[in-house]
Amino acid sequence: MATPADLLVGRTTGELFADDSHREVAAQVGQLPPEHGLLTGPVVGRLARADGTSPRVEVTATSLAADRGPGILWFLRDLDEPTDEQQRATEAALVASQHRLQLFVEYAPAALAMFDRDMRYIVASRRWRADYRLPDAGLIGRSHYDVFPQIPDEWKAAHRRALSGETVTAEEDRFVQADGAVRWLRWEVRPWIGPGGHVEGIVAFSEDITERKMSEEKLRDRDHRLQAVLDTATDGILTIDGRGTVESVNPSAERLFGYPAAELVGRNVCVLMPPPYAAEHDGYLARYLRTGERRIIGFGREVSGRRKDGTVFPIELAVTELPGTPRRFTGFIRDITDRKQLEARFLRAQRLESLGALASGVAHDLNNVLTPVLMAVKLLLKDKPGGTRQAILETALASIERGTGIVRQLLAFGGGVPGEKAAVVVAEVVREVVGMMEHTLPKSITLASDLPADLWSVTGDVTQLSQLLVNLCVNARDAMPGGGEIRIAAENFPVDAAYAARYPGARPGRYVLLTVADTGTGIPPQVQERMFDPFFTTKPFGQGTGLGLATVQGIVKAHGGFVTVYSEVGRGAKFLIHLPAAAEAEPSVKPGMAASLPGRGRLVLVVDDEPAVRLMARATLEEAGYRVADAGDGEAALAAYRAGEVDAVVLDMMMPGLDTPTVIRRLRQLHPTARILAVSGLHPTGQAAAVLREFAVPFLTKPFTDDALLAALDRLHHPNPG
Repeated sequence: MATPADLLVGRTTGELFADDSHREVAAQVGQLPPEHGLLTGPVVGRLARADGTSPRVEVTATSLAADRGPGILWFLRDLDEPTDEQQRATEAALVASQHRLQLFVEYAPAALAMFDRDMRYIVASRRWRADYRLPDAGLIGRSHYDVFPQIPDEWKAAHRRALSGETVTAEEDRFVQADGAVRWLRWEVRPWIGPGGHVEGIVAFSEDITERKMSEEKLRDRDHRLQAVLDTATDGILTIDGRGTVESVNPSAERLFGYPAAELVGRNVCVLMPPPYAAEHDGYLARYLRTGERRIIGFGREVSGRRKDGTVFPIELAVTELPGTPRRFTGFIRDITDRKQLEARFLRAQRLESLGALASGVAHDLNNVLTPVLMAVKLLLKDKPGGTRQAILETALASIERGTGIVRQLLAFGGGVPGEKAAVVVAEVVREVVGMMEHTLPKSITLASDLPADLWSVTGDVTQLSQLLVNLCVNARDAMPGGGEIRIAAENFPVDAAYAARYPGARPGRYVLLTVADTGTGIPPQVQERMFDPFFTTKPFGQGTGLGLATVQGIVKAHGGFVTVYSEVGRGAKFLIHLPAAAEAEPSVKPGMAASLPGRGRLVLVVDDEPAVRLMARATLEEAGYRVADAGDGEAALAAYRAGEVDAVVLDMMMPGLDTPTVIRRLRQLHPTARILAVSGLHPTGQAAAVLREFAVPFLTKPFTDDALLAALDRLHHPNPG
């Protein structure tokens, strides 16, 4: 029994029992004869213990005779006390339970430890010992603070809070070990309550999340690098979901389409597409998700994009599907406006080159036709016929010279303009043109120039450059019927590789930039695409040949330069002429016209496949005192040269049969100092130009006048006059 004997003595049975079972037993004893010593039947009742418990007992009793009078002898058996077999079974179950609990704690995948109120170890799991590098033996009973003297104060505060009954947690906490290693932990401490209902210590749980934190840091670092790439990428990049909804855009995509990211995210990507792409997109995306049919996914193609302001522009689009679910797609978008414009310029340049070749061929044939006519009229005018005949010849001469000018424009367009090239002071050319145009322009148009003092010179032909400026001024005049201003400016303009790459045929280097700007009606975009084409004009029939700008293009090309144009309708036009600067200054060559020069009986061999040219050349030369022999091809020319003492050869550069470069070489083989004058309606290129340079053969352009022919022959005989 749990109540001491001295506390039982003097107490009634009613005080010892927690129920009325003692009354039933006493009643049964009263019915027994005292002398027989019989026991009452067993009665189950509950005692009232001093500790407040009330265990079940089996109660029997018998009458008792004593000196002090009759009494009752009580027999009590604790029904809640196990038998030996039950005790052993209970103890075995307890040991098994304790073993299972020990195994659970020892092999738990998390780090677990139990401490008493003085933070001494009671138990620690294997994971705890492994995570904190603790020994398997000698740990129990040691103070946690002795094992880890570097524990921070905030953790000790958490322990005190747990000992006061509070549960404390941390999802991630940084811990520096004694060896300096940094660990990241997730932990929880909670109180454990003893049998008496009091906090007997704390239970600590922790998880080493260092590897997870390192992985997260790597992921964050990778995401930061990826975001930096996306932020600095020149191409637009956006992601959409399987319904076509925009999920993200990079800064380049914002700039490309004119939408801030906040306006695009959540909207359908079709907002960035013009018809018909917008209408087709959702159906195509649904078909791809259903069947896997590809048109853009995994490939790139050229389509059109639409900006926020509604403008449509060419783009190159490549789309890739991201791995995983839900399905997402990334689009890479490149603005190819500059590339398409460059392609258009290149195609236009190719077209102009083809047309130029055709124009050069036509001009060559026209020169052969005009040369004898011009020479004939000149010869007839020398006779001074007077009267009507004089007027007719002068009219014919004017018409021939006009036709010659048109041929020269054709040649200029074709890039085959011959001419005397030397160092040209551009400022002087501009001043001469300004002085001339001021007398021809309407008074409603003002003409101004802006010329720096240190302007570089260019290597070129003064006449051609003057023609270029005149053509541009005339065009500007026609664009300002109500008056306005034309401004001609020049500046030194270094061209780098990036600038040159934007224009076909341009090369990096030093250029003189000539700008001719007007305040006229401007040039529509559709006209800009064709304005350099020969015979293209927007003027009424009969008011323009369509060769003005084509000639400008040809002259600039012949000088190794390039042209750019900036114009808006209603805001005028600006032509920028880029001419390569001269490597070093050279004296300008200004050949004068020759008068009738005596031939002194020298023999000149005229070689041309056009009989009319040979005939008129003969007449001109014989009148000037030359003797003349002629030939219609190269073989005949060589034979004639061998046959007589030829003093000079006038040799056409384009003849059938034996080519002219071969004829020149053979003539110099026959006579190393043979005087040769090359003539043609086209400026020599390629092999022909190389031969002229190799043998220092001068060149004369068809159609030529008698004065020009005689002056050229005189220079052959007097290479260093004066």
